[in-house]
Amino acid sequence: MDYLEGREVVERLSLDLNIIDHFANNNIDFIYRLDTQLPVEELVSYWQSMISTSFDNTSSIIEVEVQAFTPEMTEKIATQVLAYGSELVNTLSQNARRDAVKFAEEEVRRAELRLKIIRMRMKEFRSAESSIDPTKNAEVQIELIAGLEKQLLDTRSRLATLVGTIDESSPTIRQLRKQEDVLIKQILRKRDEISGKEPVHLEQTEGNTDRLSSLSSLLANYEELVVEQEFAQQAYTAALAGLERSRAEADRQQRYLAVFNPPSKPEEAIYPRRLINTLILFLGLLAVWALCTVITYSIRDHLK
Repeated sequence: MDYLEGREVVERLSLDLNIIDHFANNNIDFIYRLDTQLPVEELVSYWQSMISTSFDNTSSIIEVEVQAFTPEMTEKIATQVLAYGSELVNTLSQNARRDAVKFAEEEVRRAELRLKIIRMRMKEFRSAESSIDPTKNAEVQIELIAGLEKQLLDTRSRLATLVGTIDESSPTIRQLRKQEDVLIKQILRKRDEISGKEPVHLEQTEGNTDRLSSLSSLLANYEELVVEQEFAQQAYTAALAGLERSRAEADRQQRYLAVFNPPSKPEEAIYPRRLINTLILFLGLLAVWALCTVITYSIRDHLK
């Protein structure tokens, strides 16, 4: 409301419709004519006398009435004022919507960046270790140990059956004892590989230093990356959901200006109200005459 009656609208109307020349036209009576030498503050005051705005809080209806000295200019000014008002409402609504979703968009960008970083780390890990999923390697190792333990159990069962039946120094017993030792060493080695006591592989890095990677440390690093990636994915999903909620709320609170009674060219001059103005002038002159009469009689009586 204040915007339509303010300085910016006066300046824009001066540029778009040259209202200063219109209101300062010499054909207009001197009472209502605009003095172009007035400062801008007085021009704004003059404009405020030519525009009337009201707002109904119940219906949210804004009513604007514009005065000018020709029907054509009145319609033009009213149309232009309506355009300024619509532009202001749209700008304020867009700014409010942008501010409402700005924080949510920042959250999405941060979550997306975090997810990209952890995915890149996962890619680098898999490339460095030449393994898509170290847990699969661990499962293979466990299956190998289970197979070796089964072979060890079978070997010991055969030994238990043969001991006491044949001589301890017989080739069969010696072969089974040797096989038992080999299986035990293999099982221990596999267990050490999983626990980290025995290196799984040896690589030469760019700095020409050795790097020992145990299966247990690989699993620990991999599981840490997996957990970080899951958290990053959940945070990204939550940020996207928050952005959608923010946009929906911003759309729900969006304001716009709908015109149901557009400006039209007036057919009859409403102002100035000649009859009322004439009556007011007559009453004013009558009051002055009465006052002068009272003063005159008072002076006459005083002289007597």
